[in-house]
Order: sequence, then C-alpha cells, then structure tokens
Amino acid sequence: MDITYTDDMRAFSERALLDGTSLERYTGDEEVVVIPEGITFIGRDVFRDCSNLKKVVIPASVECIFSFAFRDCASLCEVVISEGVKEIWTGAFSGCTSLKSVRLPSSVGVIENSLFQSCSSLEEIYIPDSVTRINSGAFSGCKSLKEIAIPESVTYIGSRAFFGCESLERIKLPSGVAQIENATFSSCRALSEIEIPHGVGYIGEGAFVDCRSLSHISLPETLRAIGSAAFRWCVSLCEIDLPDSLGTLSLSLFDFCHSLERVKLPSGLLEMHTFAFRECTPLRELRIPSSVNYFGSGAVKNCPNVTVYAPKDNEALREEPTAFDGVGEVVYY
Repeated sequence: MDITYTDDMRAFSERALLDGTSLERYTGDEEVVVIPEGITFIGRDVFRDCSNLKKVVIPASVECIFSFAFRDCASLCEVVISEGVKEIWTGAFSGCTSLKSVRLPSSVGVIENSLFQSCSSLEEIYIPDSVTRINSGAFSGCKSLKEIAIPESVTYIGSRAFFGCESLERIKLPSGVAQIENATFSSCRALSEIEIPHGVGYIGEGAFVDCRSLSHISLPETLRAIGSAAFRWCVSLCEIDLPDSLGTLSLSLFDFCHSLERVKLPSGLLEMHTFAFRECTPLRELRIPSSVNYFGSGAVKNCPNVTVYAPKDNEALREEPTAFDGVGEVVYY
C-alpha cells in the first residue's frame, strides 16, 4: 500500500527510520521531540537511552507505544500523550528518572507491566476511569510518588505494582479489586493506613512487608486467606482485627511487628504456622480458639510479654509442644 507522507513526516524522517507509518528508530539528539501526526506506532526501544531528550509530544494518530520505547531516557521530564493512544506496552517509560508528572489519556485501558518502573522522580500520575488493570511492577521504584488516585474502574492490581514506593502515604483501593497480589505494596515505608475493600478474598505473600509506617489496616469479612509474611516488618502496626472468615495464619505473617499490642483472632481459626507471631514484644494477650487443628513450631515465638490462652485438650498442641516458645505465660482453659 502506498503511503503519502506529510511534510512533517518527511522532515522527521531525516532523523528517524520510518517503516510505513511505524517509527522504528530515532537518530536525532534534540531535547524536544514532536512526533508528527500520521505516525501510528512507536517501535520497541526507539528512544531508549536518548540522554538529551527532555520533552516528547505523542500525537493522537499513534495507536501503540511498544515496549521500552523510552526506557532509560534519564533527562525526560515531560511527556504529552494525546487522546487516541490505546496501548502503551511493557516498560515503555521505565527508568525515566527525571519524569515528574504524567497524564494518561482516556483511550488507554491497561497500565502495563513495569510501565513506570524506577521513575524515581515521578510525583503525580493521572489515571483515567477507562483503565481497568494496573499490571505487575507498573509503579515499582517510584520513590517520589506520595499519593495516587486509582479510579473505581480498576478491578486488578498486579504483583509488585507499588513495590518500593517509599514516599507513598495514601492510597484508596477501588471496590472492585478482588485480591491483593504478592508484594503489591512491599516497602511502601511511608504508608500509614489502608482499608482493604469488601470483596477482597486474598492478600498475597509479602503484600505489605516492610511497610514500616503502617499503623492501621482494616480487613473485610470477605477475606479468606493471607499469604506468608504479608505483614512482616510492619514495625508500627499496633493492633489488628482478623475477620472470622480467615482460617489460617500463614508463615511469618506478623514476623517482627515490634509495636503489635492487640490481635483479635478469628473465632474459627484452623491453622497457626511457624512464626505467625515472632518478636511482637508489646503483645499482651492471645486467645487461641479451640478450633485450631495445626500449630507450626514457634507459631508464637519470642513474645516475652504475652499471655497465651490455649485449649488444654487440643490434640494439635500435643503434637507440637514448641508451638509457644519464648512467651510470657501459657494459660490453659
């Protein structure tokens, strides 16, 4: 098919390789690049490592920005993405360490894997209500991001989506999210509180590990399972009510929660795994329901101030005599 180039496209082709209307390579060194109207695709790695690039304007004719198109453009601080751009693929802006603000167009439906990974200066991101998914690692390592508004249209947030967002203080999860994936908020060290919406049935492994400012978390009655080490090193967490829908306390669930004073256990709890509570020094009382049929070694470990109230005729306790190790007192009822 014959393609008629506009004057702007012909001029742009002097410093770029075009394949039809697809931009395949860029050879210029300008600080500001305005991609001409008529370009429909920006290929993989096209602008990667363009150290001089500070601003790029992407026209409405572009349908897709391919993977890593602007990766490691260390000076890129402004991106204008026009309405009409439908897809932005994996890691397209990853490693753009000077990028401070991005507004995604309403034509985008998915924030792809690692899209803004390691954009360490990113402070503001606008997510339109056309977006339904935030995929794995999308904002991981965005150390300057303090808050983010996730629209109600989002029903999926992938693993490590906000991993290492050290400045993130506030986030409201949309009501349609069904589970929190592995390490989604791991090392969000400024996050002080979060409400898990009704309908969430699973919190993944390490979901909130190393959230050192997290002092309050609200869990819904729809929650059925929490992965191992989900709250490990949440050193500011003072208290937590575990819903009755939860049957298992997984490995290292509250490991090294050094401020944890009060825990309400589920009334029908079935399993307490190794290090479910370890070095929770301020913890004063744990009432173990008679329904528990499995204890891991050191399920409650090195909690010197806690009084554990445990069922005296529990077979699982007889099978695991080291379930409570280094605790203040065990009282059998």
